[in-house]
Amino acid sequence: MCNSCQALRVNGVLCYETGCPDSYKGSVRSCKWCGSKFEPYNKRQEFCGDACYADYFGLNLEPEPEEV
Repeated sequence: MCNSCQALRVNGVLCYETGCPDSYKGSVRSCKWCGSKFEPYNKRQEFCGDACYADYFGLNLEPEPEEV
């Protein structure tokens, strides 16, 4: 059942209409950086978490030390 389109099941596999904004729900993807499997929480998510996202783009997530 999908509230955004006329989803149906084909051979037991849930199929959404083309362009359905909820088509990512229930899917499993591979992280673009580490390759681990994850369930996305939005349509465009490509990384399993913030650490892989930061590593992929060379970002530093560590907070800067405070000067005393």
